[in-house]
Amino acid sequence: MSHINRFKVAQKRIELLKGYDPPSDENPEIAPYGFFQGRHIIGEHTSINTGVFISALPCEALVIDDEYRSLSYVYDQLLTEFAREHGTSHELELHIMPYLKKRVESAMTYNPGGTESYLKSKKVVKDSKTSLTVLIDAGIGAARHQVLLYAYLLERLIKAGYIHGAFFLHHEPTNELEEDEGITYRTPDGYHFTFAPGLPQEDSW
Repeated sequence: MSHINRFKVAQKRIELLKGYDPPSDENPEIAPYGFFQGRHIIGEHTSINTGVFISALPCEALVIDDEYRSLSYVYDQLLTEFAREHGTSHELELHIMPYLKKRVESAMTYNPGGTESYLKSKKVVKDSKTSLTVLIDAGIGAARHQVLLYAYLLERLIKAGYIHGAFFLHHEPTNELEEDEGITYRTPDGYHFTFAPGLPQEDSW
């Protein structure tokens, strides 16, 4: 296991880029890795919505903001699919997790190579702000895209009061700076669910 912190590496990489601002002295916990072009940089324990994800290796700067309707549409689909099988009064805490994983994978097929080709075809510039919905609308994504969509959905479920645990994004890459993002959700009772699309299935759940 590497001891590199992917978020610190990303922060160091963009420090000199136009649009980067360091963490606020007044509220460093809001954006411990600073801001990029007016949005807080997403890290292990930051909020997801309205943030921007900067990769350790140069690629697009991913914006997650539910002002873009595709994100809310995926969230609404998740709740609809769960209610269709369990009704609206069923406890979501443990039972919705398989539905969340399935909804992410249905919204964005995991295809790192195809994703990079698609981004090149759209002339997406490295470290330029790009909405996550661009990949959702294309129906394709790499690990970072699927993990960020998963995190966004978790955050909305928590804020809506459907589930009551906490999540964190994995800060250590498994192999130097390999793009193998992951996320873990822990319930109040201590159960945990990990989603890491770049790892073998048996290591991801």
